[in-house]
Amino acid sequence: MLTMLFAYILSVVVIIAAIMYFLSHRKNNYSQLYADAIRNENNGNYETAINNYKSVMAEILNQRTQKILKGKVAEKIKTLEAMLEYENRFQEHNA
Repeated sequence: MLTMLFAYILSVVVIIAAIMYFLSHRKNNYSQLYADAIRNENNGNYETAINNYKSVMAEILNQRTQKILKGKVAEKIKTLEAMLEYENRFQEHNA
């Protein structure tokens, strides 16, 4: 009887630990996307960076957290879109 109780408690603890691991791993998904977006922005891949930032925004909205990061990402998207528009107009003007 005592061994069955111990096995039951152990299995519950393992299941809870696995759930917490997967939830914490999912929460950090946006941080990798954000790092990729910054890397693409620094390399001059603005369109890819915009797509990465939009993915970060979607992750943040799904989790309903990180209000400060949400504002920063929205500002980055606006800035990069304005920059792309400026570059496109400049290229059209010089063509």
